Amino acid sequence: MKRIGMLLLTLSFAAHAGNEPSVLVKTEQIQRKILSIELTGYGSVIPGAGGETSINFTHAGQVMRVDVTSGQTVKKGQVLFDLATDPSAVRAFEQAKSELDFSIHELARVKSLFEQQLATNSQYDAASKALKEAESAYAAQQKLGTGVSRDEIRAPFDGVVSQVSVVQGARILAEMPALQLIRKDTMRVQMGIEPEDSTKVKPGMPVRLASILDESQQVGGVVEEIHGIIDPQTQLVDVAVRIARGDRAKLLPGMRMRGVILTYSEKVWAVPRSAVLRDDRGAYIYQNDKGHARKVNINPGLESGGWVGISGKFDANLPVVVLGNYELHNGVTLREERQ
Repeated sequence: MKRIGMLLLTLSFAAHAGNEPSVLVKTEQIQRKILSIELTGYGSVIPGAGGETSINFTHAGQVMRVDVTSGQTVKKGQVLFDLATDPSAVRAFEQAKSELDFSIHELARVKSLFEQQLATNSQYDAASKALKEAESAYAAQQKLGTGVSRDEIRAPFDGVVSQVSVVQGARILAEMPALQLIRKDTMRVQMGIEPEDSTKVKPGMPVRLASILDESQQVGGVVEEIHGIIDPQTQLVDVAVRIARGDRAKLLPGMRMRGVILTYSEKVWAVPRSAVLRDDRGAYIYQNDKGHARKVNINPGLESGGWVGISGKFDANLPVVVLGNYELHNGVTLREERQ
């Protein structure tokens, strides 16, 4: 009878042990990651310093044809305008050519007389000076392009037309601006950041850039300059970002961009943000130690992309509980959620 009682007691304890409460959890492995502190700003693509050039007419005339429009991409040497030279400019060229021809013959005549001792040194010097002045005047007219009745104005480099200032049939004066041309190889991004963040940004910091309208259009760059004043319209501090040379052709002037500046990075042990809990004693995590919850106090560090850097006396080989950890206490039995 005594043996039967002991057997029943043993079975009772076994049944009780089999019904020990457990908590269903999900775990992930602690990982070694590079976490970063990042700042995000928004801006647009603009020409860099000296990147926008005014194309001016070198001489007076009439615009016979306009071959480009605002926003058009052009190649070096492409025709922009067809210009008929003003008659007065043509006459100025012809006069300069006539004076040059006369000066050449006059110097030859005076030189011949000088060799026969029929002309003085001063006469020879005056003829030489007159020739130099005539050559200079003729060269200036050639540079202005007044020697032709029709002239084609061509693009001096690859670029984008930002503004056209004349129309077909317009009569123009010398040095009058014709259009504005932007060099595509000088493009940069100017983006605004919060004033309190401006001291965290330094020249040379890497920047990830992406089009606001199409996130797949991504390019790289580095911080070139941090402005020292708050923009009165946006109330932000502007940061100039130099775009990687190979990426400049991908961007168009005026394109709206989002930029992420990498201000600091560090390689740390990291866990998902949901793994970190807090109480009045600080931050802690639960690890799965042979099927039981093990509470470990930790010091949280950098946070980035849903991960938190941690330090403390944790075991990097044990998984950390990321779901169901609010129901845990130290030593409770765990049931792993099946993937």
